[in-house]
Amino acid sequence: MLVDENLIGFGGVTVSKKFDGLNLSYHLHPDYWGSGFATELVREAVRFAFEDLGANRLVGLVRTSNPASRKILERSGFLFEQEVMLHGAPTNLYALVR
Repeated sequence: MLVDENLIGFGGVTVSKKFDGLNLSYHLHPDYWGSGFATELVREAVRFAFEDLGANRLVGLVRTSNPASRKILERSGFLFEQEVMLHGAPTNLYALVR
């Protein structure tokens, strides 16, 4: 994402080898947290995955210590499925089905 021609973050979907569905991911510079950019990015990634790629399922992996990202996924329609261990840390797996 660019703001005033400055890169503030990135995101999109990738193929998940471990979980069923495309994996949604995004990262924003902390100076831009709480500004709505992550929600905008997630909504566009969901649209792209379902409409342009024809995906049937997306997953979002959120550390339990990151309630802001959890809220973004929930507001975007993702539902909690289970807690998994990812890179040695408890992580919540959310999914969105078309």
